[in-house]
Amino acid sequence: MKFQYKALVAALALSVSSFAGAATTASGDGSFWLTLIDRDTSTAVSFETGLTYSTFNTIGQGAAASFTLPFTFDLSADSAFQSFMSTASSNLFYALYAGDNLGTQTSAGSRGMIISYDLREDQSVVTMSRTQLVTSNSAIDLALANNNMADYYSADKAAGNGATTIREVGEAMGLIQYTNRSNNATDNYIFADNNNPITVNFTRAGVLSISAVPEAESYAMFMAGLGLMGAVVRRRKAAK
Repeated sequence: MKFQYKALVAALALSVSSFAGAATTASGDGSFWLTLIDRDTSTAVSFETGLTYSTFNTIGQGAAASFTLPFTFDLSADSAFQSFMSTASSNLFYALYAGDNLGTQTSAGSRGMIISYDLREDQSVVTMSRTQLVTSNSAIDLALANNNMADYYSADKAAGNGATTIREVGEAMGLIQYTNRSNNATDNYIFADNNNPITVNFTRAGVLSISAVPEAESYAMFMAGLGLMGAVVRRRKAAK
């Protein structure tokens, strides 16, 4: 099942193991990290999901061939997760991130990041400049190395840039990719499968799920089809 993208506007540049305290994008193909943030205590914990930036990336360098949905990542038996949750407040948020920060800034598609974003946010305001892209990727390496992810997401965004990246645990988000262009700009892409938005969700039970959710129009067509089938069955029964 291949990912597709819904392209958004380009922004002109203005200039399964728990956290191990290592940089994420130094290899050029960063791990796909799940971070939990307790807003009451300003503490956070991050987990590698076993996926990477290239798992999702189907454009630019290191493009992946395909990725099968749905995907589930279960942390319920992880000791670090259990320890964090044993003292976690109800004011608990989550975020997802993967990045590639090694390519040249002028080579299209050579740098990028894939992050979760709040589906309620207006898509016209989720843009990120190339300078912000590089800043966000560099900042998360430092944040993970110093175990201060609560600071990285303190403004609800990736180092204060781009889309709103976090949401309450138990609430669904989408996935968005930012990649650099050769003309001092970036491109933004919303992940979708067969035009159905890719959604992610993480529960307090410790389960991360990634799936394709049909849009409202698809639901409407499905329900209309069921209604039509029901009408045909009723007519056949009445004719007997």
